[in-house]
Amino acid sequence: FSSGIGAAFAFYQVNSPVLSDVANHTLFQSTRIYDRNGQLLYELYDPKYGRRTYVNYPDISKNVINATVAAEDHTFWTNGGVDLQGIIRAAVANLQSHSTIEGGSTITQQLIKAQFFSDQPRTIQVKGQEAILAYGLTQEYPKWKIMEMYLNTIYYGDLNYGIEAAAQ
Repeated sequence: FSSGIGAAFAFYQVNSPVLSDVANHTLFQSTRIYDRNGQLLYELYDPKYGRRTYVNYPDISKNVINATVAAEDHTFWTNGGVDLQGIIRAAVANLQSHSTIEGGSTITQQLIKAQFFSDQPRTIQVKGQEAILAYGLTQEYPKWKIMEMYLNTIYYGDLNYGIEAAAQ
């Protein structure tokens, strides 16, 4: 047990500089071409990556924020990046149904997954690393900033990354 905690601490220490730069993580964005009157003429994006327009937290609808919290992680504003009860509840439900029917990841864990682990298989080790980094991210940034990053990072389908591209 103590060696596991030591390994988790070492992993966190090695990756803490990465967490400091998460808010500055460069996200691709769509290119917009406007006429001289400010009318949008065309939006350019790479079909390999999709569309994205970054939106600052004050410009995001409170209804979108509330709906996201209700659908994805009702403990977001109070958890430390990881919801142990949610993980246990999801594990029990999945074991009872003999399939994956429920997830236990918080919004913060989903953000970490999207930025660092999206191309890796879902293993216990990767989930553990996500949890450690999610906890660390909650220590580095206020919840509103994590929500802003999440809503600008997550894939909403049809080549739309982030809430603004999805809304358009």
